[in-house]
Amino acid sequence: MYHIKKFALLFLILPILFNSSCLFGQESQSNQGKAIYLVSLNYSIPRVYDGELIFDEKSSIFTYDKDTYEGEARAYDEVHNVRAISKGRSTDDIGLVIYSDFMNNKTVERDFIQDRPFIVSDTLRTIDWTLLNETKEIGDIKCQKATATVYGREYEVWFSNTIPLPYGPWKLQGLPGLILEARSTDGEINFELKEIHPALNDRYEILPPSKGETILGYINFYELQNKKADEFLKATQAKIAEFQQSQGTGSTAMTAIKSSVHRIEKTSKF
Repeated sequence: MYHIKKFALLFLILPILFNSSCLFGQESQSNQGKAIYLVSLNYSIPRVYDGELIFDEKSSIFTYDKDTYEGEARAYDEVHNVRAISKGRSTDDIGLVIYSDFMNNKTVERDFIQDRPFIVSDTLRTIDWTLLNETKEIGDIKCQKATATVYGREYEVWFSNTIPLPYGPWKLQGLPGLILEARSTDGEINFELKEIHPALNDRYEILPPSKGETILGYINFYELQNKKADEFLKATQAKIAEFQQSQGTGSTAMTAIKSSVHRIEKTSKF
């Protein structure tokens, strides 16, 4: 059930608020808004988080996956006599962060490789959206449907022209209105609107994340992420081989290791 207040009228006057940077010779602060999404990642180990999007007329910042701890996951297949192990992961109280700066065409993301936070800087990608004539209401907000391929996944999203800002959850952006709902057609990724507040009383500093090791470009980050996953795979395989050798040929040691990295991006290619 959506928890969405009736802000349609306020959305209509947002462009006036955003363009009024100077009135009667006095500077005024830009208006800020906030949207809360339910983020559902339906992998082999499902994950559900709250995601927070804060935005103004220049930039946005999306934060999710805070304080996550997942130990090593183990599974046993009695039919095939196979045991499997996958590497756990953890995040801190800052979480995963995506900062989008439309004025300077750049993005800064905070992500993790195993337990280490990284700050990844890159250019802001231009998504090739297809606008459709389908409409629906989310709460009392009229929305239009759009589709696009983003990092290897097909997405269907619903955005609202009554909120004339090009932002959305995660890295989904660039439409003529705020994205209120999105899902990947493979069923693995879902963003569902829970709350929306178009005008905040408290001021937030919308700044790029900074706590983590710096790395330039998504390609370099994904290469390092895959390298660390392969290192874990090889190290675990070596331990299994050593154990099997010490126990003899009849051993039921772990014989399969899950080495893939689960991330929203299905491929590093945009």
